[in-house]
Amino acid sequence: MHRNKLAPYINSGETVAQLRLDLLFALLPLIIIATVQNGLRVLVMCALAAAASDITELLSHLVGHKKPDLLRAATLGLCLTMLCPITVPVWLPAAGSAFAVLFVRVILVGDFRTLFMHPAIGWLFMITVWPSYMMTYPKTSGFNAFPVFADVRGFERAWSIGQYLQFGQKPQTRMLDILFGRYAGGLGTTCIFAILAITVFFLIRKSIAWHVSLSMMATVSIFALFINRAGVSPAYSVVFELCAANLIYVAIFIASDLVNAPKLPVARVLFGVLIGVFTMLLRYFGMFEYCVLIALIFANLFSGAMDRIAVAFRSRRAKHFNLQS
Repeated sequence: MHRNKLAPYINSGETVAQLRLDLLFALLPLIIIATVQNGLRVLVMCALAAAASDITELLSHLVGHKKPDLLRAATLGLCLTMLCPITVPVWLPAAGSAFAVLFVRVILVGDFRTLFMHPAIGWLFMITVWPSYMMTYPKTSGFNAFPVFADVRGFERAWSIGQYLQFGQKPQTRMLDILFGRYAGGLGTTCIFAILAITVFFLIRKSIAWHVSLSMMATVSIFALFINRAGVSPAYSVVFELCAANLIYVAIFIASDLVNAPKLPVARVLFGVLIGVFTMLLRYFGMFEYCVLIALIFANLFSGAMDRIAVAFRSRRAKHFNLQS
């Protein structure tokens, strides 16, 4: 069965455009918070990334591909920028955004384009080519003053929560710091209070596949309860695992994308569980901080299959119910 036949929820360009506008509106508070904390360098990075995405999108149209979606491309650039530390070169999110558009819109063809979420591909490109930039963080001090265009050098470094957990150490982060984003991490991924408030907006607007986010975070929480990497209380183990390596941001802003996620509720739950399981296995048996997006790329390969499994299961249940009646 063709995957699009399983998508009754996204059936018009107008609906998809509204989802993109909701995502853009939701990213704005994170951009504002990051700008207040780190200075105008954040806005320059966002502008360059959005412009690079749109230019690559237009170029893909010129070489014969489908009508350009500039709104989708711009939100991709902003979404990727929020995953980066403030100390990366200002051009790096733009490079990741351009590559993501090029790979998905030009290199891939047909239904293969639906197998990969643009932000995950862009992030994978950046972390593979420039790992030292992507995994090095400045020490947070409330309000930093980073140069707008110049390279950032000589800043005092700090470990992220994920890096502490990698080495079995207790993160030196208080709960209030986690809520308000005063710890090392991506620009828009650390202020959990803001992300939770944005999640309410998404739920009201019905703009995300919340089954994916909820099942993904629930799976990670269950793992954290039974395997405590930091040697802390079970509650803190759960909080640290959820906040490590941008996981909550990825769960809300990327994995729950209605366009690319499975279309049926059961399939979405399976999708989120698979992401959570694969993420935690990579965390426990690997030495890589940002495995959540690797897990997302892996799970996305099975997105269509999960919809077909859900349809088959629902048909079998209906048939069984009819026989019983």
